[in-house]
Parts: sequence; C-alpha cells; structure tokens
Amino acid sequence: MPGRAGRGCKKGRVVIETSDPDNYILKSVINHDYVEFYNQEIDIRQKYEYPPFIDILLVELISDNIKMLKTEAEILYNVLNDKENVQNNLYKVFSPKSPYIEKVNNKYRINIIIKCKISNVFLKKLYEKLNSYDKIRKKQVNITITKNPTFM
Repeated sequence: MPGRAGRGCKKGRVVIETSDPDNYILKSVINHDYVEFYNQEIDIRQKYEYPPFIDILLVELISDNIKMLKTEAEILYNVLNDKENVQNNLYKVFSPKSPYIEKVNNKYRINIIIKCKISNVFLKKLYEKLNSYDKIRKKQVNITITKNPTFM
C-alpha cells in the first residue's frame, strides 16, 4: 500500500506488478513527474472525448427483476437514441450494459452511457426524452443519473 510506505525519516518501498512497465502513468509516478502525467492524460482525454472535454452521463436502471430490467433498458435506449438525435449529433448513446458488479443488495443494475456537451439545448432534449419514457416505464425500475462518474 503506497500511502503507508515509509514513516518520517524511514524510507519506504513500493512494489508494483505490471504487464506494461513502459506505461506513461508508471513512468510519471516513478519520476514524480506530475506535469508529464497531466500532459499525457489530457491529450488522451481530448482524443477519446472524455471529461473535461465532454461530459459523460451514467444512466443506471435498477430492479430486482432482471428480465424486466433488460427490456426496460432497451426501451430507454431506443427512446434516447432516436433518428433526430443521430441527425443532430447532440449526444451519443451507448447500448445498455451490465456493470462489473451487476447485483447489489438483491437489485440488478444495467447502465446506459451518454456522451454529450451539457448545454441548455441538451438538457431540454434529455428532459423531454426522460419524461416520455417515464410515462411508459415499469414502476418497478428505478433510474439514477450521474454526471461524470468516477467509476462505472
């Protein structure tokens, strides 16, 4: 545990096992080169459209009924990913996927990811889409939305 290595005058030792020892993150950590890490990371984030250059919304659907949850996730995906959205390129919706830990407290979860640039136009469109879905959704399915989640 690196944060516990060394105390006061005593030097600590950290062992990192990796299959990619030339990774820029490891090199930056070893060399205490935070500026190089930032420069590399910000370039990657811009290239692949990650925050802070774009926003990510995590739409999480939750239910104790997995079959219903999968059906509802597909319905919501189709509501969000209509022809108008594709033509206007206002946001990009990724198909529903189960997270790494699919079940928590006896509830199943499925995620839909949206990449967008949050603006008043986008928020109005999203609100309209979610309102239309809310009228037809099964009430046994709960939805949470997280902006720029730290994990998915």
